[in-house]
Formats: sequence, structure tokens, C-alpha cells
Amino acid sequence: MAKYNKTQLYFFKLPASFFERDEVEWLKTQYDGHKKIIVYLELIFKTINKNGVLGRVIGDKIMPYSTSDLARLINEDEELVEETLNDFVDIGFITKREDGTYFLEDALDLTNQSVSARKKEIQRRENYCPPDIDKEKDEEKEIDNRNNILDTISRQRQLEVDLESEESKLYCAFLDYCERKFLRKLSISEQEDLKEIVKIYEQKEIKLAIDQASYNDKLFLGYAIGILQNRNEWGKEDYDYV
Repeated sequence: MAKYNKTQLYFFKLPASFFERDEVEWLKTQYDGHKKIIVYLELIFKTINKNGVLGRVIGDKIMPYSTSDLARLINEDEELVEETLNDFVDIGFITKREDGTYFLEDALDLTNQSVSARKKEIQRRENYCPPDIDKEKDEEKEIDNRNNILDTISRQRQLEVDLESEESKLYCAFLDYCERKFLRKLSISEQEDLKEIVKIYEQKEIKLAIDQASYNDKLFLGYAIGILQNRNEWGKEDYDYV
């Protein structure tokens, strides 16, 4: 019977605040962001017994994995894995080392791997890049740069939220206007089409197109969309009835 060896057992301790971190909140708003977070957590487990380094053990060395190797190991799409690595390097969760391998600091924080692993990584960095008198200034500058990036991300996200809110208000207003002009409720597909034209055309153009459709007794949104698509051919006489 095999003997119990607690040194070969690992657990994963994900703090409740992980998904509230600014970087993770931002990732969740991006395309495939939730998938990338799962890929990141999967990659953490591939660093076990490797001191937080994502690489292939060859003798006494750790060699870098290719993107296709990692995709095969965790059974994920190769393009998704590559985008995940790039995004997490950008936000500072993953460090790409000079030898081509990746270091995941969270792999040490979130698993019970030896605390000496962190010391080894620090020593490795110091041996590669001996400290100098400007080291602290560089670290402070790096922190400031990272904070600036997060501030920019937050502002962009707020602008997106504001834009979506404005588009939502316009959509609701034109939905009500259409249904009053067409004397009926819009179908689901028409509602989806209306959401798109609100993003593309000016309010005056949309209103005139709906008015003309109603005036011509063409009580469906597709007719108004046709007018919008051919708006360059409109003449002023088309709106004498308004």
C-alpha cells in the first residue's frame, strides 16, 4: 500500500475578493473575459512543483511551453490561451521571464506550495538584475504606471456604461414612438433592429423615416430601415407632410 505523503497534496485557496479586484472586474467586461479567467486559474495548476513557473521540466531545467502545448494541456482553444497570456501579462498577473517561461505569482499565493519558492524567484531576479540605487524609484514608477492603466480602464468602462445608458434611453423612446405610429407592438426581431439603428443613425433621421413609413401606410420597421439606408437619395419634398 502506498504511504500517505502530505507534501504531494495541494489545495487551492481562492479569496472571496479575487473577483472584486480591479483587473478581474475589467477582464469580465471584455470579450471572452470570463473564459480567460478560467484559463488563468487552470494555468496556475500547471505550475505545481515548479515554484510558480509555467514550463516543461527537462532535467534540472525548466523549458518554456509553446502556446499549442498549453492549449493541449488544459484542453482549451489555442487562440484563447494566447490572448489570456497576453492580457494577464499586461495587467501584471503573469510575468514573462527572459528564458521564455512565465511566472505566476498567484500560483504561490493561492496554493500551498513551499514559501521558499517565492524566495527563489526573488533571488533569481536579483542575480539576473543586480539591485542599484534607482531600484526603488523604478518600482514606484511601475506602480504608478499600473495605477494609471487601471484609471484609464475605469474611465473607459464608465464611458461605455454612459453610452449604453444613453442608447437605452433613445431605444425606449423610439420603441414607444414606433408603436404609436404603427398602431401595434413591434415584434422581437423589429425590436432588435431598432436597437441597431439607434446606434447608427441620428435621431432626426430615424424619426423622419418612421414618420414617412407611417405616412405611406407601411406600418413595419423594415420599410423605415429601407428609407434610412437610402437616406442620401432623400429630397426635401419627401418631408413636406411633416
